[in-house]
Amino acid sequence: MTTQSETNAAIILAILAREEQRCQAISNQRWDELASLLTDDLTHVHMPGRQEDKAAYLAGVRNNPRTVTRKDLQVRVYADTAVMTGAMTNAREGREDHARVTQVWLKKDGQWYQTAFQASRIA
Repeated sequence: MTTQSETNAAIILAILAREEQRCQAISNQRWDELASLLTDDLTHVHMPGRQEDKAAYLAGVRNNPRTVTRKDLQVRVYADTAVMTGAMTNAREGREDHARVTQVWLKKDGQWYQTAFQASRIA
């Protein structure tokens, strides 16, 4: 018999794996793979506060390559929705930007997709 905590642990591992896949897709410029990890109604809010939908976000990230790393990730599961928080570093052109990030993941058709992203710059 599987307990709720075992189920949540498996869900958390699945979401963490999807986030690693998302970071690798950005870092390695695999744009189709990145698009497949996002809901069509994605809301993405960048560090300076600019908000984009999925199409604008994908166009912007293609034109601004970077390497993305994450740490200190925490995931809270609420049925078919999960909230992930943690630190993020974007490295590009000899510069690093550090942020705290909140993401919302949604389970749809048996898989987890990022549906919202909010980054706040760390000075």
